[in-house]
Amino acid sequence: MSTDSQGRVEYADVVKEYGDVTAVKEASFTVEPGEFVALLGPSGAGKTTLLRILAGFEETSGGRLTLDGRDVDAVPPHERNTGMVFQSYALFPHMTVRENIEFGLKRNGFDGDEIDERVETVLSMVDLAGYGDRKPANLSGGQQQRVATARAVAIEPRVLLMDEPLGALDKKLRDQLQVELTDLQSDLGITTLYVTHNQSEALTMADRIVVMSQGRIEQIGTPTEIYDAPATRFVAEFIGDANFFEGDLDADGESFTTAGGTTLDVTYDSAPAGTPCAFVRPERMDLAPRGEGDGANVVAGTVENVRFVGSTTQYYVSTVDGRLLVERQNQRVDAAFAEGDAVDVTWALADTRVVTDDPADGA
Repeated sequence: MSTDSQGRVEYADVVKEYGDVTAVKEASFTVEPGEFVALLGPSGAGKTTLLRILAGFEETSGGRLTLDGRDVDAVPPHERNTGMVFQSYALFPHMTVRENIEFGLKRNGFDGDEIDERVETVLSMVDLAGYGDRKPANLSGGQQQRVATARAVAIEPRVLLMDEPLGALDKKLRDQLQVELTDLQSDLGITTLYVTHNQSEALTMADRIVVMSQGRIEQIGTPTEIYDAPATRFVAEFIGDANFFEGDLDADGESFTTAGGTTLDVTYDSAPAGTPCAFVRPERMDLAPRGEGDGANVVAGTVENVRFVGSTTQYYVSTVDGRLLVERQNQRVDAAFAEGDAVDVTWALADTRVVTDDPADGA
């Protein structure tokens, strides 16, 4: 199988309304050929709606959607050449694995010899060579997911659409299939739009992430940008753990005075207007005995709770600015801290960022 450079998707101020409810609010972003983009957000964010609009299952209420430069609003689903994988897999239970994959190929006009060749090729790609005669009921959840993916890519779609495809699997299998799916997508070079509410999936798999909330786009960026430099408080809270400090950004933009009276050195990237707050990721913080803390920012506190979580230990520390979560790697050779210990929580200037409540205006 081979792919070319087709598969450029552009959403331009796309709106979707259901009566008085606006499910998508002027969404604008572009997916380049061969790119893997994750649509990430909580339930009701509008992620699946955007996917269904591209597949042709929903019509836009406003804006413009193009595929390879062609406006597809009036193009029926079967002419868009998109492949879709659902969380439920949507395999035909009365058909064998081979017949499930053949179904899409026949609908797309492939002939017998080419169908046989493509079925064998995609089964080999997803590590299911020799499984062609089995029924879906005789497969594990992970194997069913592989069949659904094989069926979707067999037709060589311009765009692969995946709606929570790993949501029903256990964590170990989900982690394994994340690697398999990204390897397959990279090998085939198929433009992929992937819907998930799982932050780890998006950070691990995507080239870029579109973070959504209540029908609008909060931020678009690489996984590193989304995690390290969130544009809004929502993004900072939704992507991983974070410690927040309420207060005021000083006029110089280089320091932040917390509600508890602590002055923090901060990194501020001229975020949109709104109520500012400072935040720090737990793994960027460290602990030292009280009075021995060294760093740009130091807050005194008392360890309230300690949780061992395998590779890390989480410390919940009571301070004048509220409860802080500090996460330390367990390979450290220095002594651990215990509940009741008086400590300093420390972190670097570069790890203290300011965000606001307002969404970014662009990508």
